[in-house]
Amino acid sequence: MKFAFLIMGEFDMEKDRASIHGGDARITGVFSIEEACAEAECLC
Repeated sequence: MKFAFLIMGEFDMEKDRASIHGGDARITGVFSIEEACAEAECLC
């Protein structure tokens, strides 16, 4: 099972990201809802 957490705030989506458990869980900081949607599409 994989998980992703998108956190909205004053983040740079390219720099503010991390993963644990070999990529099974990811955290990405996004600046806008558009960035959140783009990141969510990449997770599929």
